[in-house]
Amino acid sequence: MQKLCQKIDKNQMKRLNLRLIFNQVQKDGAVSRAQLARETGLSSMATGRLVDEMIHVGLLEEVDNKEDVLSTVGRKSKMVQVSAHKIRNLGVEVAANHITVGEVDFYGNVIDSVTYQENFSRATPEYVCNRIAAMIQKKMCALKTGQRYHTCGVVSPGIIDCERGVIRFASCFHWKDVPLAELISKTTEIENVLLDNELKARSKAEELFGAAKGYEAAAVLNLGKGVGSSLIFRGEVFRGNANMAGELGHVCINPSGTLCQCGKRGCLQTFLSLDSILSDARKLEPSITAQEFFAAHQRGEDWAVRILEHMASYAAVAVEMLVQLYSAEKVILCGEIPELYPDIAEIIGNHYHHQENNMFQKNAEICCSPLAERGNLLGAGTMAFYHELDCIFEQLC
Repeated sequence: MQKLCQKIDKNQMKRLNLRLIFNQVQKDGAVSRAQLARETGLSSMATGRLVDEMIHVGLLEEVDNKEDVLSTVGRKSKMVQVSAHKIRNLGVEVAANHITVGEVDFYGNVIDSVTYQENFSRATPEYVCNRIAAMIQKKMCALKTGQRYHTCGVVSPGIIDCERGVIRFASCFHWKDVPLAELISKTTEIENVLLDNELKARSKAEELFGAAKGYEAAAVLNLGKGVGSSLIFRGEVFRGNANMAGELGHVCINPSGTLCQCGKRGCLQTFLSLDSILSDARKLEPSITAQEFFAAHQRGEDWAVRILEHMASYAAVAVEMLVQLYSAEKVILCGEIPELYPDIAEIIGNHYHHQENNMFQKNAEICCSPLAERGNLLGAGTMAFYHELDCIFEQLC
């Protein structure tokens, strides 16, 4: 029994050290073995052995030290970096009005993606899965002979049970208790299908590649068809009980207000969503589009300014909630509104900073996500990568 415990402890320690080295290489880019040993605190011998194992399985690769390229004296030193061109993962973004399927590498690049536009708000889960399968099959046909995807990360709006791969509730689809991961796995014949909330997956991508990089606590606030949030703290996503943390859009702020998709009245989403903006705008301009509305605001038309300022005042309340509840240092805006109109960050910031008049209010940065429309897909692909990474580390132990 004692030998078994010692073996388990040894294997666990090796997995932790493998991840420690890999994360450091991913953070630094090309780095020497000696520098890795210094940064991780591991011995030079242990670092070299673990690096060699990861090179052997294709996670890392050796490259020439750029500083030595011009030198003609002595042996050229070698650096190691993540094998980004070898490690690509399949990600799927499922939204109310589109599905995107694409390959993602571990440096935050979308290698190849395709988007299918359709209104899925009343579609059945089976119909959506068939559409996803057709898109994935098309990508598989482009792979080399014998290659296939073993893992796929899927992100969706709604309350997600990650362990079971079930959408517990998604108001935008009118779905309840849908085993989406299992349905996609059966339809595509991909063994490992991972499912998570789109914002929670995205927040990890923001921490690795986007605006949350280098921050201890950062929040992602989605402003689009729906409204939601996610917190990344010390590199980990805060999930709360039943993965329900961050459902900010369905906090009721006016019990007698407008009816929300979730069935309640006066949810914050009814003040902040793109639909609520357009609903107000169409009382004056019945056929106006989102692009036309933001163009009118850009021109300074009074009616458009009033509508967006009203929305921004409530968005500032949402920002303040995230800062006060989670002590977020930065709030990152994503979704259709900031993608269509990046000026929204400054407008919301003006309302938020105007409220900074007490000792309890912490100053937080507000910005639009640099990942833009590819952020959710990056989150899905990154989720798949970490699953594959854990499987490889398990084999090495």
